[in-house]
This record gives sequence, structure tokens and C-alpha cells, in this order.
Amino acid sequence: MKRSRPPACLTVTETAAHLNVSRPTIYKLASSGELPHTRVSALLRFRLCDLDDYLAARTTTAWLPGERTNRGAAEPNCAPAR
Repeated sequence: MKRSRPPACLTVTETAAHLNVSRPTIYKLASSGELPHTRVSALLRFRLCDLDDYLAARTTTAWLPGERTNRGAAEPNCAPAR
């Protein structure tokens, strides 16, 4: 029996769906270096653990108008890419 497991890397379209943003936003975040990614030939791939870290770093416990911090952010859970 085959085991079903999530893919190790997501495509741009899958990443956009995972983060609930548009594909152009994913390209913009990747090109600015804000969203970690890997190039496979001309294609971009994103590790799930990197996406989780990206979200955790931007998760706050409180919001104040005009405030842009990452209070309450979790520690990264992704091993460095080799």
C-alpha cells in the first residue's frame, strides 16, 4: 500500500495557495529574498518548513495600528538547506 505524504517542495502555484496570496506576490517575495526558495533549472521550489518559518516570523500576538514587528514569532524549525 502506498503512503500518501505531502511533497517536500511546492511549486509557485502551490505556494501561492498555501499562503493564500497571488502568484505574482510569490515571485516578488522570492526575488526580493524575503521568501526562501530553491531554483531547479528555471523553476522555483519552496520547502514547506521554510514557508512555515516565514509565516511564524510574521505572526504576532497583538496588533497596533502602524506597528510592523514580529512579536511572538516562533523559532525557525527548518534545518539549513544543504
